[in-house]
Amino acid sequence: MTLLIDSKIRASELCTLTREHVFQDSIIVDGKTGQRPIPISPLTYSILTKLADSGPLFTIEGRPMRREYLRIRIKEIMKKAGLTGDKLGPHILRHSASVFHIMHGGDLLSLKEELGHTTLRMTERYAQLAIPQVKQKHQEANVIGHIIEGLAKVK
Repeated sequence: MTLLIDSKIRASELCTLTREHVFQDSIIVDGKTGQRPIPISPLTYSILTKLADSGPLFTIEGRPMRREYLRIRIKEIMKKAGLTGDKLGPHILRHSASVFHIMHGGDLLSLKEELGHTTLRMTERYAQLAIPQVKQKHQEANVIGHIIEGLAKVK
C-alpha cells in the first residue's frame, strides 16, 4: 500500500515491477504509455529493497503477483481498516493520492507525468475533485479581507 500511495502507480504496474527498476529516489514502471520514472520516498525505497535482490518484487508462490490478487488483498485490508464503499482497491489509492497531491500544492503537469497520462485533460479531473478544498483555502487566505483590514488600519 505504501508503494501505491507514494507513487500513484497502477495495479498492473506494481505487479510487473522488478528490483532492477528500483532506484534510491525513483522507480521505473512499464505503463500504458511505455516506461516512465516515478519519484519515491526514502521509506518506500527502504521497503522495496527488502522484498527481493533481483527479479519481480511482488510474487505469490514464486510467480509474479496478478492484478486481481492485488485488488482482492487491498480491498480486504481497506475493509479491515474500517473503510467502506464499492470502489475499494488499488485504484482508489491512486485516485486519492492524486487528489491529495493537488490539494497540497502539487501541480497538474508533474501529476500527469507521474500518473502516465497522455493528456493533461485526463489529469484535470483530479483538480476538479479538489475544488471544495480550493474553496476552503480561498476562504482561509481571505485576500480581500486582508486588504480591507489593511485599509481600515490606514484610516
